[in-house]
Amino acid sequence: MINFIKSSQIFEDSNNESNNFEEQFEAKESKLISLRLYSLLDSYYLESRKYNIAKSQEWWHSILPKYDDIRFKKIMRMDSQSFQNLATKIGTYSIFQSTGNKQQASVELQLAIFFT
Repeated sequence: MINFIKSSQIFEDSNNESNNFEEQFEAKESKLISLRLYSLLDSYYLESRKYNIAKSQEWWHSILPKYDDIRFKKIMRMDSQSFQNLATKIGTYSIFQSTGNKQQASVELQLAIFFT
């Protein structure tokens, strides 16, 4: 009986050590994953970006002007006259004026992109 108690106690100690080892391993693994994620986030913003990606404005110049009033209203959620009035009103806001070296898209194009 004493041997049984001793062997079960050894088994429990061994089991506790095993659980302890697993918990430590998981904690270290979790910490390593967190550190790696932080590292990725930090390096993400250090890499240079390619901002001069050519974007087609064919839709704006070729397709949208051919829409009839019903289609225009369905796509833009307002009639063409209201669209022009809104573009005129917001066009004076400083956010629509380019301050850098890059040319900013027209107010109308930005508004059309917003609505579609």
